[in-house]
This record gives sequence, structure tokens and C-alpha cells, in this order.
Amino acid sequence: MKKLMYTVMGLAAVAGGSAHAAGIAVDLQSARGVGMASSLIGAVDDASGIYYNPAGIAQGQGLEVALGTAPIIPSFTVKNPQGQNLNGVTNVITPVHFYSTWGISDDWTVGIGVFTPYGLKVEWEPGWEGREIVNKADLKVYDINPTAAYRYGPFRIGGGIQIVRATVELTKDINLLDNGFVGVDLGAGAWGVGGNVGIQYEAIEKILTIGATYRSSVKLNFDGRAHFENVPPSYAGVFKDQPAHTSLKLPDTFGLGVAVRPIPELVLDFDLNYFAWQQFQAIDIQFDDPQLNTYEAKQWHHAWNYRIGAEYTLNEHFQLRAGILYDKAPSPSFTLLPDIPDNDRINIGIGGTYRWGAFRVELAYMFIKFLGETSTYPNPKYRYDYTATAHVIGLTLGFKI
Repeated sequence: MKKLMYTVMGLAAVAGGSAHAAGIAVDLQSARGVGMASSLIGAVDDASGIYYNPAGIAQGQGLEVALGTAPIIPSFTVKNPQGQNLNGVTNVITPVHFYSTWGISDDWTVGIGVFTPYGLKVEWEPGWEGREIVNKADLKVYDINPTAAYRYGPFRIGGGIQIVRATVELTKDINLLDNGFVGVDLGAGAWGVGGNVGIQYEAIEKILTIGATYRSSVKLNFDGRAHFENVPPSYAGVFKDQPAHTSLKLPDTFGLGVAVRPIPELVLDFDLNYFAWQQFQAIDIQFDDPQLNTYEAKQWHHAWNYRIGAEYTLNEHFQLRAGILYDKAPSPSFTLLPDIPDNDRINIGIGGTYRWGAFRVELAYMFIKFLGETSTYPNPKYRYDYTATAHVIGLTLGFKI
């Protein structure tokens, strides 16, 4: 049962190549954000601010609704010490986002957002050599985020409550040596609660805006059930279907952003983001049968990423965007395994918006290049080389009245 839930928590680094905070974060919560490489802390002024910076939704009276998705198409490869490539199965991953805000006065705005800030989906070829670590994993994290924001002169401040629902499914094989393999399928779910706040300060009117955000950690206590298949009769007393429990702590995150408008048509946003992944040190899995309990240290460290985005308004109908992001991985090489094939990456995005009347369509594309990492894990069997790329297509439909 070793690595059972740890696998679940970690594979987003390759399978969900969109992850912008290394680990399992997914930072693709609007097509505008995809096009600007998520550089929006200082610049955001629409309903997607519920995710990027809640202060940004305080834009006066009116109703805004936005709905979209950002499909991710990853391609990832692991090379074993013998030089053989072990290819994963390509799945299209579809994080979704929905926002609605209502400016009830010139100063007060309320809203709600539903988005997927963390998640993964990964699948390997049947019978691959790492089947004892993972065959397939699917983690979904949904954040329901009621939010309120207030504007006072050049200041905007916003905050909300995170109501988090997470589900997970994992399949892997257990090697019984002379008795073949036992398959295990684990499904589990959890709820969690946290909060988030943000500020924006227009230091120089229509020229310079400074923003900051904080999103709290959320503790998820997973309760589920493990199902075993192909169990030899001599092991029937050990591998019995039973409840399983573990926990995952989504990290505290901090962000700072500066938005500059050198000319009225152009905004440049520079963001610095911090993720407290040092809160993730190990996985402790508890089963009804204590002999199956496992503990595995991972020793992740905190991570930073750096973003630059630009948005240019051509006219009342068209806007163009571009952005680049450099992302540091939190995993040390000596704990790097196929269950968390993480490494540093560079993300490059482009996009645009077309508006007609109260309606808009946002489209964006992002290319993600993983810079590669070689594991120094103590067991030489798993000293793999990890590489990956991913393509993201963002689409958001919205209107504002």
C-alpha cells in the first residue's frame, strides 16, 4: 500500500502541466489569465478577481457573469536508468471557472466564484514498470468562493470564504513477487474551509496600481474506501476491501503585483507569488487494518514563481494579451519519484478579447515547457529523468451590464 495517497496528491506537475506553482496548483482560472500568464494581481478589474485578487471586483454598480474552461493537453515522458522512455497516456484535462459579481453601490460589490485551483489527472500504459507506484490518478478540487469587496478612494479591499470540495480516485498494483500483482482502486472525498483577502492601491491615478493577495491553507481530511482485485486466496485475509483515511493541506499562498500603464491603451503587470509547500512534509495513510498503514517523507520546500503580463486595448471591441511565467518546483531531487514527477517550468501565453455590447469572448493559448529533472532517489531503480510539455486553450464567455 506504500505511496497510495501520496501518488494522488502529486502528479499534477506533469499530468496537469498547467500547474503554475509547481506541485498540484492549477492557475488557469480565466482565458484572460491564460493569455497573461496569470499576471493579474495588480491589473484585474473583472469578475475573475474573485480568484486572482478579490479587491479587483470593486468596480462600481453593475452585474457581471463569466463562464469558461481551460483544457490542458499534456505530453510527458519518464526515462529510466536504462535509457528507455516510459510514456504516459495523454488525457485532456478541463478545469472550469464561473464567476458572478453584483455591484450593489458605487463602493460595495459582492460575488461568488467556482473554480478548480488544484487538481491532476494522469494515466500510464498498462503494466508499465512503475505500476507499483501508480497506474492512474484523478484528483479534483473545487473551490466555492463567496466574496465581497469595498472601494474607498484609491483603495480597494476584498475578501471571501473558501468552501472546498475534493475527490480522488487512484489505481495501482501491489507486487506479491511469486504470486503476481494485486490491483488496488481507491476512491475518497473531503471538505475543507479557508479564506482569502486582497487589496489594490491606485498609487498614481490611471498609471500605477499596487496589489497584494493572500489565500489561506485548507486542511482536507480524506475518507474513502480501498478495493482490491486479483487477490490470491492465500492473501485474502490481508487485502480486504476496507476504509482508508489520509489528509492533504493545500498551502498558504501570497502574491504581490504591480500594474503600470505607460500609455492609456497598455497595461503591464508584474507579479511575485509564494506557495508554502513546506507544509507538505509527508503522507500518513491509515487503514482499518493497521498493518497496511504507511508513512512516507517528502520534504517539500516553499516555492516562488515570477510573472509578467501585458494587455493592449486596440479599440472598444478588441484587446490583445501576452505573458510569461517562470515557476520553481518544491520537490527536492532526492524524493523525486514517478508519483510526483515535478520540475521547474516556463509558461508562455497569448490571447485576446472581442467585445460587442455587453458581451465578450476571451480566447487564449499557453505553451508550457518543463525544464527537466533527474531524480537522485536512494533506490537506483527509480532514478528517472522527467520531461514534459503541455498546451492550454482558454475560453471564457462573459457579459456585464
